[in-house]
Amino acid sequence: MASRRASVSASEYVSSFSCRVFKMTSISPLTSPVYEIPLSDEQLIILGRVAVVWGHIVFKLDELLRDLMSLNTVDDLATYSTKNLKAKLADLWREISKPENAGNRSQLIEIHHSISALSSDRNICFHGLWGYTWCPASESWKEISQGYAREEPFFSDSLTELHNKMILSSKLLADAKWRKEVGNDPPETRNRRQIWGHRPPIESDPHPPERKIR
Repeated sequence: MASRRASVSASEYVSSFSCRVFKMTSISPLTSPVYEIPLSDEQLIILGRVAVVWGHIVFKLDELLRDLMSLNTVDDLATYSTKNLKAKLADLWREISKPENAGNRSQLIEIHHSISALSSDRNICFHGLWGYTWCPASESWKEISQGYAREEPFFSDSLTELHNKMILSSKLLADAKWRKEVGNDPPETRNRRQIWGHRPPIESDPHPPERKIR
């Protein structure tokens, strides 16, 4: 039941912060690559968002596993973060089976499954070669990314769906981290900014520029 509530909440979250395309201005001309990039500017924006949100997922997964596995030092986490995703998901599955994690097992299983389902599409998007394929059914050319690691190509018209699935996965991770540290469900008013620095920010520090939630 808890897993269903988390899924509904995440779906509502995506609806309220749906993907918006912003007009790009003041960008210097870019050098053309050897092979044509078949994606439109709007699709490239979504692909860029996918890259950023995947960073959220991997970073927060490392933090969650640090807590579950009691990795207590910065060096421990720095070393652990170099492991590949398959190994991290195996570690998460082992932690799920432990009696002390019975209380949040359904949420952890949902996190495991959501990340596992994303990794193949993410890999083909960023490690495959984007090009075109002819689709006889629609009698039209389609933009795809194709690679040697899997047989099925990734179609560009699936980018928005992949983006939204990643948003759901990153929210599941962020919520799990919050519940472990605070003990309750995160409020909608929580801070959504990550600010890096040599120390935690204080109120007297300059504030980053205001931007729309996107």
